Amino acid sequence: MTAGADTDVIAGRGQPPDLDHFFRPRTVAVIGATDAPGRPVTVNWRLISRWAQAAGAAIYPINPNRPAVDGIATHASICDVDDEIDLAVIMVSDAEGALREVARKRARFAVVFTGDFAETGDEGARRQRDLVSILDGTGVRMLGPNTNLNAFENFRDDLPGKAISLITQSGHQGRPVFQGQELGIRFNHWAPTGNEADLDAADFIRYFASLPETGAIAAYLEGFRHGPSFQRAIAAAARRGVPVVVVKIGRTEVGRGDQQLEPDEPARLDRIHRLAVIRVEDQRLGDEHLGQRDLVAFRGGENGGLPEWRALDAC
Repeated sequence: MTAGADTDVIAGRGQPPDLDHFFRPRTVAVIGATDAPGRPVTVNWRLISRWAQAAGAAIYPINPNRPAVDGIATHASICDVDDEIDLAVIMVSDAEGALREVARKRARFAVVFTGDFAETGDEGARRQRDLVSILDGTGVRMLGPNTNLNAFENFRDDLPGKAISLITQSGHQGRPVFQGQELGIRFNHWAPTGNEADLDAADFIRYFASLPETGAIAAYLEGFRHGPSFQRAIAAAARRGVPVVVVKIGRTEVGRGDQQLEPDEPARLDRIHRLAVIRVEDQRLGDEHLGQRDLVAFRGGENGGLPEWRALDAC
């Protein structure tokens, strides 16, 4: 594959994912679904269920302890579902055990919300590697771990014009941007990539840039999982004329905080800048910036906090 190709493969991850099956699934299984009163997982199940039904997907609650959840018959295991599964959402604490079931079922995608993996240190990193190894050779692709429900938000469909596709490695940082739809700013998708043990920001940049309804991509990034893949993804977006606005934190020690970055991270950002990105230090993006190149990267300041996102107002 040439560096100019629109697709990219990282060693050991197989072919680029067809994320249509994630964002427009035909079938969704929710492992740990319940309608028990007062439980947060009940709220989460209902949010995902509404999202799936709005997408026209069949929904399968997986719970060996209940015959039905919200009137929908359950299955004791995802492997008991006769249908093929496009998207399996894991909402139980035993992520490893549930993922093994998903791997046996050969679902196309899995979402793992559970934390305490690589973000916690060496032991968590080892557990995360073990998590990924469960999927080796299965064709299952995973979002997470340590992700959230942002992908299943309610996106307004009554707003005109092109949409912004949102990517965040830290979900709460995208909330003020997403709320822009209440001001008439259209959004179509939100990818909270979490620890990026498998699927990463580059995968979603390539996919979002390929959608006719996407007018721009906004991303909040703490680091690059695979620098060359990220470079190729933004180059693919540039060829399609889709601007990418990136808040990248960690330029300074204060901004990095407890974040663990690779030693060559600053050099990676410089290479991306030379490729097609304007580095903007101010919180205002003028027409002269947007007119120069197809891509705009807005560098985060000392703490990478919420004010940096004001730059999106100029887009």
